[in-house]
Amino acid sequence: MKVAHHGSSTSSTYNFLKAVQPQLALISCGDKEKYNHPNKKVLGTFEYLQIPVKVTSQNGEITLRTDGEKYQIMTDK
Repeated sequence: MKVAHHGSSTSSTYNFLKAVQPQLALISCGDKEKYNHPNKKVLGTFEYLQIPVKVTSQNGEITLRTDGEKYQIMTDK
């Protein structure tokens, strides 16, 4: 799942994530930007629900490849 609005505080509620049940969350955000994205509470919700998260500010460019059934994640860092 591509997380909305750079992982802001309103981007991914617990109820939404429980309904969607993503296998992986991808967050695009800058390093040390003034809004402090992604939000720590949102990251905590992903962790609580055991949803792996990849964040561009930490992992660099994120590439996802799929054959329609399986997927592979590649990062710069």
